This record gives sequence, C-alpha cells and structure tokens, in this order.
Amino acid sequence: MLTIIIPALLNVYVFIRQPVPQALALTIKQREVVHSGWDKPKRETMEAFFVRYQQYRDTAEIQGRFAWKWYYAFHLRGDMAVENLAKEYQSSLKARHDLVQHLNVLSVPVNVQGIFNAMAGSDLPSYLQFLQSATRYHDALREFYYPFCSTRWASPTLITPGNPNTVSPVLQTCLRR
Repeated sequence: MLTIIIPALLNVYVFIRQPVPQALALTIKQREVVHSGWDKPKRETMEAFFVRYQQYRDTAEIQGRFAWKWYYAFHLRGDMAVENLAKEYQSSLKARHDLVQHLNVLSVPVNVQGIFNAMAGSDLPSYLQFLQSATRYHDALREFYYPFCSTRWASPTLITPGNPNTVSPVLQTCLRR
C-alpha cells in the first residue's frame, strides 16, 4: 500500500490536477514555422528578424535565392513563434513540481525518491536550470554569429579557413580550433 498504491494514486492526482502541455506540440510548431520559412518572402522574414535585432536593419538587401542571414532569420522566427509556449511549459512543470513537493508528506517512498533525485541533480529544478542554461548558450551563439551573417555572408560561399574573402579573421580563428 505504502510503496505502490499511494504513490500511484498521488501520481494520477498530480497528472489530473496540474496538467502540463506536451513538449512535442511545442517542437512540432517550431519546426513547422522553420520549414515554412523557405516559402515566405525574404523581406517578410527579415522584417520579423529586425523587430528583435534592429541593429542589423541597415544591412545589405538579400540578393539571389539564398543568404545565411535570411536562413538564420527564419530559424529565429521559429523560436520566436513558440517562446510563449515554452514559458508556459516551464511554468506548468514548476507548478507540478510544487504540487508534488506538498504531497510528498503523504508518501515516504515518493519523498525519498525526491530527495535522491535532488541529490543526483536529476530533479525538476535541475532540469529547468539546464533549459535556462541552454537558452542562454544559444542566445550567446546568436550574438556571436549574427554580425558575421550581416556583413560577410550576404550570399552562399564556400567557407574555408584561410580564405579572407569568405570568413572574418575571428571566425577563421574559431575554425582552426
């Protein structure tokens, strides 16, 4: 009763009381926006990009069928399309965790499992910290690469280390490492 029935009933109660939106739906929506980016007018995509990154508004107009800055812009557009869903997902997970923390007193095995998960760093707060860390890292990558996209990669080129016509000195150094 204490090790199987009560934990199972608590799990069902938490599942019903604090539903969490499916992460799969969030991922599918982001992918749909990104994949549809190929079919959107480049100007429309770039305007959405410039809302967030106004400092690149004065960059050269996209010429030809492909440009790296346009490619990254429609990927950013996909991320922007699901920002609110991602925040809702994380806050729902946090609310579910808080509910479980309150119910832990009803079941020693559930409480002990929660303690072990926290000690191992595999509990929900650790997972949410990881998600925030990954978001910060992704944002830092964007901030590093976007200036290169706006100045050097107006059209597709073969990027080879040591070719000064295709890659900035800073990026050449990164490619050599």
